Amino acid sequence: MNNEVVIHADYYRQCRLIRKLPGEPTLRTKTWLPIEYAVPGNILKLQLDGKWLHGWSVKWASLTMLTGKIIDESIRDVPYTRIPPERIRNPNRSIVNDIRANALDNKSANTLI
Repeated sequence: MNNEVVIHADYYRQCRLIRKLPGEPTLRTKTWLPIEYAVPGNILKLQLDGKWLHGWSVKWASLTMLTGKIIDESIRDVPYTRIPPERIRNPNRSIVNDIRANALDNKSANTLI
């Protein structure tokens, strides 16, 4: 293993998302979200195909964390396998910051899974 330091913001968890809005069909998907957003109960706004879609609810998040690099190298041909932080909005930023701090307490920044 080299001495490369992995920044915590690059860790992701696989999540199951659901979007249920009145008068629209229910949408479900599974994707990798940055750890600060991968919390069951979070309601997110995601940018998909250039459009912002609100109302995505995180129903489940795995405990396993992988880096974006590992995800990108292992799953190349599947769209939306990983949603980068700049394409996610969450109104509860204080909760997100608490989750980020807890994740750092539990995971060394230079450890790869």
